[in-house]
Amino acid sequence: MSGFLGIDLGTSSVKLLFRSRDGNILRAREAYTEKTPQGWWAALCRGIGKLPPLEIEGVGLSSQVGTYLVNGGESIIGWDAAAGVEELNKIKGDISQETFLSEISMPHPDLLSYPMPAILYAKKRMEKIHSICMPKDFLMEKLTGHRLSDPYSWRGLANLETEDYSEKMLDYLNVSADILPPLLPPSALAGRLTREAALETGLREGLPIYNGCNDFFAALLGSGVQRNGDLFDITGTSEHVGGVAEENLRADQVVSGKYFFHFVRYGVTASSGPSLNLMRRLFPGGCNPKQILEKMPPVFLPYLNGERCPICDPNARGVFFGVSGNCGEAEMAYAVMEGVCFSLKHILEKLQLPRGRMIVTGGAAENPALNQLKADILGMELTISREKEASALGACMIAMTGAGVCAGFEEAQKICCGEAEYYSPENTDAFTDRFALYKRLYPILKDEFQALRSVKKQ
Repeated sequence: MSGFLGIDLGTSSVKLLFRSRDGNILRAREAYTEKTPQGWWAALCRGIGKLPPLEIEGVGLSSQVGTYLVNGGESIIGWDAAAGVEELNKIKGDISQETFLSEISMPHPDLLSYPMPAILYAKKRMEKIHSICMPKDFLMEKLTGHRLSDPYSWRGLANLETEDYSEKMLDYLNVSADILPPLLPPSALAGRLTREAALETGLREGLPIYNGCNDFFAALLGSGVQRNGDLFDITGTSEHVGGVAEENLRADQVVSGKYFFHFVRYGVTASSGPSLNLMRRLFPGGCNPKQILEKMPPVFLPYLNGERCPICDPNARGVFFGVSGNCGEAEMAYAVMEGVCFSLKHILEKLQLPRGRMIVTGGAAENPALNQLKADILGMELTISREKEASALGACMIAMTGAGVCAGFEEAQKICCGEAEYYSPENTDAFTDRFALYKRLYPILKDEFQALRSVKKQ
């Protein structure tokens, strides 16, 4: 069976998706035994071993971004690290929004995981830095022997018009482009599989490797998001919610920047996936949301690992508010699901997007109860993407485009993308007061989250 392989190096596991030329899909997933570069590589090799013998014509890559390997992994700054607050504040104070728009093609968001605050943070704590890369760049070097990246993975430091690093931003950071991976377009042929990598992975030597992009853009591509007005919800460890628009939005609390098609406006949660994992672990019985609201369940803040949008607070933590003696497993499970949906609604309020149909993909899209609750709380129709491993599919589509099988990303979407299920809102008025309470809780608790951090250090 001949076709293309997409590899998505996620935050908790590596996902592989093979699409044959006649449309058959094969998948494999392998969790990391350790979240290190060596752990990522070992999981990839194990995952490839789960696939049957295939005639792979090319490989496309996708990965998490905001995780930085400094000096080959001597230091690793994770995407969810509470690092760079002072550096971000300094950057935003020193550089105007107009400069950001001209130099990095977007306003700089209030996110610690973007390259500039991370690099300044690393410089303050390391005597000498000779290299900085992200997980996909590391993987590219393991596969081809060349450390390369793409401008979309380095948003916040790269100018997406020139598709290269901003010289002005590099000068501000006082770093040379030589310590960063060179940038190529996503569909560029980045190299070929080396003999050493072929022996370790079991793939054939000389296999073409296409550059790829960040997991978020790959997921948008793989779920069919393209037209102006398309809304999306990319579920995962963090959750990206937003839409495609004709122009940038000048707002710090959310993210707005150039996409393959038009611009995207979106916000990113920090802990939606971990919150749902907590629910499954502590309240495995789940719930039927339609039967819970009348029992006055608690309100949940899903900030287990801090929050990114529309608040930027790495110190925030999860909170159940209003737990009564009558609360049981179902009420607690419901509160977690509702809190995750409220976090998405909170982001959407900031984006100034028209209300339309939303495309949902990722692992959480397989939960019908959550999908219906999300449709009710957001007040919009949800379209569930046929392929839940959208980032891996997007990486595969990038390889297909790079190889010339598709004339461009738009044609790749026509060939590869489809819809599976639909959910229509049914009970949109029931959440007004609860959502208003949800939004009031964080400002009340903000200083207490900081105090909690101090208590933990004693």
